Amino acid sequence: MLSHEFAILEAAQRRGWWEAATVGWIYNIVDHAGQTIVAFHWHPHASGRVTWPHLHAHGVHESVELHKLHPPTGPVTMGSIVRFLIEDLGVQPRRPDWQAILDRRAGA
Repeated sequence: MLSHEFAILEAAQRRGWWEAATVGWIYNIVDHAGQTIVAFHWHPHASGRVTWPHLHAHGVHESVELHKLHPPTGPVTMGSIVRFLIEDLGVQPRRPDWQAILDRRAGA
């Protein structure tokens, strides 16, 4: 599941121009059965104490419920999620030039 929130704001540097600004995201990575593996969240306007970009790791550990933690991540882009899915989780890319496309977009 992917939820990317943005706001349309008047550009500060160019009068009469507008730009899209990211104001939050939720990227939930699920397995074939629909169970969450890991989730990257940033919801600074939601009620609650957690306003920084963070991660929810789902799994079992004897001393802590991992999904209840909020370790900070810094900004997470959709491109970095696609790279994570392909490189770390073994998702098959739809095109052979996926890495070049992500590298090009990262430099934009």
